[in-house]
Amino acid sequence: MKLISLQGKTVFEGRFATLRRCVEAAIAEGVDLAGVNLRGGMLRHANLDGGRLRGACLWGAQLSYAQMSEGDFTACDLRAAQLKDACMATSRFTGCDMRGAYMAGAIVRGSDFSACEFSCPSLFSVPWEEAASLAGSVYWHRGETPCALSRVPVVISVLPRRVVMMKDHVLIGNELRAVNQLENNFA
Repeated sequence: MKLISLQGKTVFEGRFATLRRCVEAAIAEGVDLAGVNLRGGMLRHANLDGGRLRGACLWGAQLSYAQMSEGDFTACDLRAAQLKDACMATSRFTGCDMRGAYMAGAIVRGSDFSACEFSCPSLFSVPWEEAASLAGSVYWHRGETPCALSRVPVVISVLPRRVVMMKDHVLIGNELRAVNQLENNFA
């Protein structure tokens, strides 16, 4: 099995039964997987701890329950990736495109998610107060309206409809309101 970069170069190869085993072996050997193409890869339960995957394509990859701690995932394409219950602690995810990534239950303690883009509401189930940074990150509501995530969103889920308070927007259920709109309603 070969791991190929986005430029078409072989980054790592060997005899492995699964992509997961191949990637785990490369990381265990300290191979720099920057720019590797793992689009749609089945990496469920993979141990990617300490991996260097800067700029890798993980678009649509199955990363549920993966161990992704202490790694460099800077500028990765994680669009539509499945990250359910993934441990993403103390890693760099700066500048990642995570639009459509499903993140319910993800562990983000100590990780840097600066300048990331999100669009899946599952991100509001993540304990962002434990992350190192969300500076410059954006949630794209329905893929159209940018909502600044520079600070941790406040989520209230005990009401009939979930309320998410972001810097300049409030999401009530699926309805998005600008903060100044709400202020005008109560003035």
